[in-house]
Amino acid sequence: MDLVFEGKIDEQLEYLELYGFQSAQIPLHIRRGDYRAAGELHQQFGELDLAVECFLQSTETDVRRRAITSVLERLQRVAFGATFTKESIRALHLLDNVSEEDFNDQDKIMVCG
Repeated sequence: MDLVFEGKIDEQLEYLELYGFQSAQIPLHIRRGDYRAAGELHQQFGELDLAVECFLQSTETDVRRRAITSVLERLQRVAFGATFTKESIRALHLLDNVSEEDFNDQDKIMVCG
């Protein structure tokens, strides 16, 4: 695709969006540092682990908070079961990637509305 658009990421994204190639947009969003957009696309495709990983790469506080919230919501869903499932183990692993300063942010994280 670079040959067609000569490295213009915005034009590439516009083309992909126009023709419905959402999943192909993810690497372009990552390449330009838009981890929010990449994570949101991963979420749309049900790729929650990849979405959280993208959110955690962001330097924006609200995007990193979204990663934490996503992991906590996931843990809440599996917490009512008596045994650990693959889902709960994956969620705990993702939580390990969250830094302490993300938890110490002044704003409250709302899991349940």
